[in-house]
This record gives sequence, C-alpha cells and structure tokens, in this order.
Amino acid sequence: MKNIFYLSTLLILLVSTGCKTLYDPNMINSPMITKQGDLSLNITQKDFQVAYALNNNLGIMANGYIRNENVTSNSNGVITTNEKDDGYLIETGLGYTYPLTVNLYTDIFAGAGLGQINFNVNPDNVSENRKFTCNGTKLFFQPGLFYKSDYISISTNLRLSIVSFNNPIFTNYTEQNKIDDKLNEFDKQPYLFIEPGVTLFAGYKWIKLFAQVGKSFKLTDKPINNNDAILNLGLNINFNI
Repeated sequence: MKNIFYLSTLLILLVSTGCKTLYDPNMINSPMITKQGDLSLNITQKDFQVAYALNNNLGIMANGYIRNENVTSNSNGVITTNEKDDGYLIETGLGYTYPLTVNLYTDIFAGAGLGQINFNVNPDNVSENRKFTCNGTKLFFQPGLFYKSDYISISTNLRLSIVSFNNPIFTNYTEQNKIDDKLNEFDKQPYLFIEPGVTLFAGYKWIKLFAQVGKSFKLTDKPINNNDAILNLGLNINFNI
C-alpha cells in the first residue's frame, strides 16, 4: 500500500497543470458489477468511488473527487506560496450492464455532478493577493466494455462529459488578469469533452490494484485551462453482499 501511495503521488505531480486549472478530469469509474448485490469501491489519491448492483442489470454509482495543489517558490531559503488551487466534484449515476459471454460484459452509465473550484494567487502577499471561486455542473454519459476474472480484469470506456461553470466571484482581478488566466467569459457556454480510457486490474478475486490511462479531448473551441491527462493508480475492492 505504501508503494501505491508513492506512485499515486508521483503520477499527480507528473500530470498536474499547476496553474489555475478549471477542468481536471476525475477518474473514470468502471465498476464491473455483474450480479445483484455486487459492490465496487475505487480508492486513489484524489478519488473515492462506489457502485452497487440493484439487480443483475441495473446499477448505481457515486463518485467523489478532491483537488488540492500548491505552487511554491524558494528564494534564499524562504519558501513562498505562489498559488493555491483546490476544488471538489460529487457525482451520481445510473447504469445498465449486459453479459456478452461468460466473462465479457458491456455497460452504460449516465449521471450528473456538482462541484466547486477555488484559486488563491499570491496568498502570502496581501497587496498582490487575488482570489477566484466558482461553481460547476457536469453531465456524463459513459459506455464501456470489460472482461472480468478472478486474477486479471480490464475495461475500456468512452466518457462524454458536458461541463458548465457558474457564479464566478473575483477578488482583486483586473480584466487583464482574467484574460491572462483564460477566465474572461468562460461561464458563457458549456464545454464538451470526449474521454477514452483503459483500466487494468490485477489481484485476486475481491481485491485488486489498478492502473488507468486515458485522455480528455476538449471539443469546444473556447479556450480554458484544462488538464487533458487521465492517469490513476489505486485499489479496487469488489465483492457481493
């Protein structure tokens, strides 16, 4: 578990944009629930996800995501925080799973979520401190195909995400600051993302380690600061209750 923690932290550092990121894609929840009573839990450094099979076909899911990043500089041994970025996302969804063969399944999930984003620029310098906060909503539609076995499981998903931002609050931001940070008129339209991903699970029966690799493609022309990488390492617990 300690090694997984270190690897997850390294992945976060490698893919982090670090500068006023409005959209950072959360992990694609591929629960692989196939019969009534199946319960799936995914845990990463940023995500906690759960799914439950209501019967042999219908399932529900809930996803939680937390982001907390600091950008610092070191001048003559004095560490200064240049920026604090944090936020959260909570999603819920409903899905349908259908068996194709003994171990091969297809599923479709759809749902919605609410979140918030906060930037705090130069928090250690009162005269130059700028703050930004806004709320967001997300709709997602997620078809998938997965192979499930006791030792190795693999899933592929294609998530469609529609993200909207609302109620922005700016403190000490000039119009030029907004333009520089791509925050001018960002809340005037929704943003469409296509997000393919592959997740590999390895372990034994109900407990597995997983690695997920994906890409977030922004289809809306309007520029915003968004992270296009989906990279996750974590622990999956999947059992029947």
